[in-house]
Amino acid sequence: MYKLLVKTQTIDQVVIKSGYAYEKVKAENGDVLDKVIYMPIVDLNNPDAEAFIEGYRQMKPVAMECCFSEVTPEVLRLLQKVKDNGSKIWLNGLWPSLNGGHDDDRAVELNQKDESWGWLLEKGASLIQTDRPVQLLQYLKKEGRR
Repeated sequence: MYKLLVKTQTIDQVVIKSGYAYEKVKAENGDVLDKVIYMPIVDLNNPDAEAFIEGYRQMKPVAMECCFSEVTPEVLRLLQKVKDNGSKIWLNGLWPSLNGGHDDDRAVELNQKDESWGWLLEKGASLIQTDRPVQLLQYLKKEGRR
């Protein structure tokens, strides 16, 4: 895939993501990993989540997608750890299983934007994946965050 990105001059337009540990990704991709935008995906409810995050500490990815089905003190601590390691936090607003119930439907259908998108932002999200971009942009503007 890297050769195609070089050929089409689209390297800066692609984000490559995976949930594999740093050692595996580095072994399979070598120095190509340093030439692309790579974002690891971590399940913060996984007992090995901290080791996964620590594995990427040396790489300092621009962002790390953090998923969690339930909010626990450990999840909150790990979100802060990702941020402290120098990566932005990407949170997925699509489904409640990816963000502990702070999802797009809650924001729009239940009109609980502060409890959904506001909560994600409060917990450190720099990037929010959404199926409701217009409504999220309106919320960000109203809150003075855009």
